[in-house]
Amino acid sequence: MYPASNYDIPRYREMDVRRSEWVIGRLTKYVEANAFDTVVAHVSGPYRKVCDEAAAALGVDLVHTVEDGNILSSDSLQRLCAVAQELVAESSPKRRDLRFDYLQDLADYEFGPHASTAIFAESPKVRGLFPTYYASDGRTRIATIAGRYCTLALTIEGARRYLRAIENRYCVRIDDFVPKGTVFAIGVLNAVRNTPFDEVIVLNEHVIAVGELL
Repeated sequence: MYPASNYDIPRYREMDVRRSEWVIGRLTKYVEANAFDTVVAHVSGPYRKVCDEAAAALGVDLVHTVEDGNILSSDSLQRLCAVAQELVAESSPKRRDLRFDYLQDLADYEFGPHASTAIFAESPKVRGLFPTYYASDGRTRIATIAGRYCTLALTIEGARRYLRAIENRYCVRIDDFVPKGTVFAIGVLNAVRNTPFDEVIVLNEHVIAVGELL
């Protein structure tokens, strides 16, 4: 997800203690917060040590796929492919729409925990090709992946569903008028503090628009 996905991660031949401890701490929290059946580590050098220490702290067994110290070697990539195929084959035979999983993750990332449950309460149909997936119930569209950062944009219906279940965290309340385009500060009565480019819901007595905060 932006912005992490838009940055290269520098490769260190050596990692100082402070940086190493920080990475181990973040990795430990991430693995601890997710119920992974298997953790695969396709890493080498100082990153292998980081992964091993995080796994040891949690009592988790890692599956290492790099044996020659080179993550891009043919042997390493073939082993990674074989491990991935084996794990997929062992997983539940129930077919899942991974596009819907992606939309749910985006909703929870952008609008807070449990937002996906509110917005996609009825397990809508997901259509389109990446990155322009969209979800709809029948003929009613709920949300679309859009914009330069592929974030989730709600429709009016999606915004209503969100507000029925979630505190008004991403709302901009305006005066009694119907905006024709950009809403400027002079027309805003109240707005929860958010960061630029957040998706927000514009409303007065009713939900009347959705848009991007600038």
